[in-house]
Amino acid sequence: MNRMHPLREFAQVYVAEAFIGFLFDHDILGFDWVGDKDPEEMRAEELPPAAVSIDRLQDAVGDFWNASGGRLLFYAYKSLDESARTPELRKYAYAEAQWEVSRTVHALCQTGRVYQPRGLPKGEVVLFTGSARKVLASNPHQLDSEALAHTTDDEYLAFQEEADREP
Repeated sequence: MNRMHPLREFAQVYVAEAFIGFLFDHDILGFDWVGDKDPEEMRAEELPPAAVSIDRLQDAVGDFWNASGGRLLFYAYKSLDESARTPELRKYAYAEAQWEVSRTVHALCQTGRVYQPRGLPKGEVVLFTGSARKVLASNPHQLDSEALAHTTDDEYLAFQEEADREP
């Protein structure tokens, strides 16, 4: 992870992947496949773009943030060393990351890559905390449950209120 901005790669990789799952689960990326080829077996130039606009994605990212996306970023932020928890990173985790996640996913939609596996890093989800590498989950599929297990509603609400007070 980038030491200058330890949450950016986390958002672009793991939170974006969770958002894609949210989009499929809520039929926003509804996909009626036509043809004989499996999207996983197709070359990039053969994939059709997803018929979803950036405006629709940005609406959906708000719902996703309220459902679980914001909690994922809060979990990563909370895992940082105290000295690394700057107001800028708090603002990023609270608000800015959701737009970055929607732009990342929109780029995948435009190329059709959203329909193929993106090759998430295998094994543990690790975040550089400022002084060390910390395992946030044993694998990407456990990240959401780990975020819920290691954060409380009161902590998350206090984080949101603190971020709202910042300019």
